[in-house]
Amino acid sequence: MEYPWWYIKIISAIGSVEDVSQLSMWFAKFQYVIAVAIVWEKKNGGKIKSWAMLFRALNTDFINDYMRPCYKREWRDYSSKTIVLILFFALLFDCKVKDLLAFLRKDRFWQGIICGSDPVPRPSDISNFKRRVGEKRLIYCFQALTGQIMGCMNFGELDDDFVLKHFAKEHGEILAFNKKNTALMRNNGLGRFMNFLWGVGVVNLTAGCLKRDKKKNGYEIRDLIKTFLATNVLGVDNIFSLGFKIKNKNVRDVCGLDAAPHCTTLYLNFDNFDPEKLERLNEELVKRFWGHRRGKTGIIGIDSMLLEVFGDYEGAEVGWDHVNNKSVRCYKLYAAFELKSNYPVCFKIEPGNTSDSKMLVEMCERAKRVVGKENIEIVMFDKGFYNAKSFNKIKGDLTFNTPAKRYKTIMDAIASIEPDKFKQTGYNRWISETRVALEGYDGKLRLIVEKKVEPRAKKDKETCEKSWTMEDVYYSYLTNNKSLGTIDVPKLYSKRWGIENFFKELRNQWNIRDFPSTSLDAVSSHVALLFIQFLALSLFKHYVLGGEYRNAQLKTLRTRVFDIFEDESSDDITEEHYREMAEFRSELHTYAETMNCLFSSRTMGMPSIYSLNVSI
Repeated sequence: MEYPWWYIKIISAIGSVEDVSQLSMWFAKFQYVIAVAIVWEKKNGGKIKSWAMLFRALNTDFINDYMRPCYKREWRDYSSKTIVLILFFALLFDCKVKDLLAFLRKDRFWQGIICGSDPVPRPSDISNFKRRVGEKRLIYCFQALTGQIMGCMNFGELDDDFVLKHFAKEHGEILAFNKKNTALMRNNGLGRFMNFLWGVGVVNLTAGCLKRDKKKNGYEIRDLIKTFLATNVLGVDNIFSLGFKIKNKNVRDVCGLDAAPHCTTLYLNFDNFDPEKLERLNEELVKRFWGHRRGKTGIIGIDSMLLEVFGDYEGAEVGWDHVNNKSVRCYKLYAAFELKSNYPVCFKIEPGNTSDSKMLVEMCERAKRVVGKENIEIVMFDKGFYNAKSFNKIKGDLTFNTPAKRYKTIMDAIASIEPDKFKQTGYNRWISETRVALEGYDGKLRLIVEKKVEPRAKKDKETCEKSWTMEDVYYSYLTNNKSLGTIDVPKLYSKRWGIENFFKELRNQWNIRDFPSTSLDAVSSHVALLFIQFLALSLFKHYVLGGEYRNAQLKTLRTRVFDIFEDESSDDITEEHYREMAEFRSELHTYAETMNCLFSSRTMGMPSIYSLNVSI
């Protein structure tokens, strides 16, 4: 039987762990795979149609025999298999053991499935059992139970087409929320998006990207992860603002939080992410959903963006901002972007003084590793990545298209083209082609030259007056693609602007420069989570919303799909809230009076423009 690649990875990881603390990360992913398989079995008439039926199908008699040398039942009311199943259940559903024991005492149905005829153990009994038997025996039992689940369920039929079109769209709430929230999750846009995050597996897979398995201040880490993943969708600028946003009960209901974590709690748990694991997760998700795009092959655009910082950020260096023509302390974000389906493929964060030309080969290698070189039609990048030696390294596997820099070799080649070789393709537009050899590049490249007649301004040095004249302007492009027509090269390069729009959206709508901390790990984790959110939102727009929202930006989705918390008039105004508003009103009046004194007509000779009339 052939299993999906992501399932094989989870099973092999569970089979090779040596520490119980490592299991919780992989069990978070395993829980998601089982949930998908249960829905598939239910839809196709299989035997395992619920979690209860799955636990009943397990053969647990071997546990008593295996634990007998170190844990006998002569003077105890419960068997070894009862405690092992409780620990296995707690790991699989990411809950605390004491909470699970309290649940089993109230729910007779699940008590019969997990404990059988045995009573529910006490928390101290669980601790004594773990200390007596040791971690190795527990891990062996967990791996054996995992193997039984693999044998009794049909994982071979699971694929991402079923996940996207059926499970993620309709059954995400079976992993994330209680029954009381089901109606809420299906009747508003944000609830549907949170369902989709769980259904695609993003929340469970992200839970496996932690440096350590640790819960802080009583909040489950997966509750906080889904809160981080919804940060930009909720329209908040940073984690500090998120701490205030989730004080709203409606937001907490949608996010599945029983209480509002403090801002400090959010910051501390954000540092728990492993940036390298998050980066690999982003690449794995892209690889996993690559086949669900509009076409099998794609056009890759590569570009960089400055992330300006203020303060002592780890790894940041001084770089040159070409837009504002000044030096800034910053990081440089390199990204490979698929231009047909509009979602990111991979990224890399470097110091701000990194040269673009040195990163071209590495970004091409990353893109090939994620999507495969056979699935890349062509790679496009701007003049900043211009380097003949880099062109020579990537030409064997990839074809590229880039503007030519105005070096002497290029200018001589343009000048050598005879005027009658230019063919008119439109109004005031002509095109021609030649070949050029670059130093450091083996062979010759195609040089496509497009001539346009455009107005150009000249400034007189003596009078400083501008005069406009019509001149011939040449735009040149280099490519090693032999199948593209001469006219098609400039048209194809115009599609590279998609990555510029992607960067613009990250700056203006996704708050990519609002880093949660000054450490390099926090910056990398912040960017990786943004890329994961962007990919998940792209899939959500395509498979759930559809229609006019397929190409909508986040700002449009916030106002038309996700914006359900603007009307908070139903919230009760407590005495504390009224006191805060009164203090704010008093401070505002004091500030207004101060400014009126500074800008009064007697001192400045101008009318008072800071008079404020504030009332509640």
